[in-house]
Amino acid sequence: MLWVIDASVTAKWFIPELHKDKADQLLRDYMSDQIELIGPDLLIPEMGNLLSSRCKRGDITPAEAAESYGLFLSLNIPMRPSSTLGLAALGLAISERRSVYDMLYVALAEQSSCNFVTADQKLVNALSKKFPCIQWIGDM
Repeated sequence: MLWVIDASVTAKWFIPELHKDKADQLLRDYMSDQIELIGPDLLIPEMGNLLSSRCKRGDITPAEAAESYGLFLSLNIPMRPSSTLGLAALGLAISERRSVYDMLYVALAEQSSCNFVTADQKLVNALSKKFPCIQWIGDM
């Protein structure tokens, strides 16, 4: 089974948050080749930005941020170029009045015929009825 993931999920692998257990299960399943994970290449800087923000807030130390980012990068999750998703994401962003950033994940899920798991409750609430591929991590 193939899943699109975003930084709201991958962050839980390194930072204790609600539904960390479910995110960790996804990671275990990926590491044991039970599932495949993919993301748009935007996921790489988004994860770095998230860790930087958590460091600025004092949630994690700079060393923890660097270690977490290194571990994340070492997972070698396949990334699809945003350039191949951009037009579809732009169209979705305009029609749904959402950011292109968010819609890159939806476009990838649609193009890959798979589900997109996220911990972004606002995104799920806004779009999951129209895009059933969007799944709330709490429902995993």
